[in-house]
Amino acid sequence: MSIVHDHHGAGSAPPPVTPPADLLNIGDPWERARAASRVADQLHEARRAALTIRLAAVRELVEGRRIPATVVGRFIGITGGRISQMLAGGRTKTDAPPARTMGDAA
Repeated sequence: MSIVHDHHGAGSAPPPVTPPADLLNIGDPWERARAASRVADQLHEARRAALTIRLAAVRELVEGRRIPATVVGRFIGITGGRISQMLAGGRTKTDAPPARTMGDAA
């Protein structure tokens, strides 16, 4: 599976991401905006793919190999509680439900 959805080939690397300094050097603001949007899209897709891969690996370690969540968390730099939350499919602070409106109270 490719990290960037429009790049074909399971074993090939995704295209390189343009460094921010190179984006700043694009003189035309229209082209700079388009190039920056492409980079943002690539980074978003790469992040989603990486988090999916991380979750699968964490699940394999904790549930498959019975390694404690605290050990796995310490190894990858997050808390054991966050590992447990990931495995349970629990919400995070950034996944909070939408704010209630006055119409919700009726």
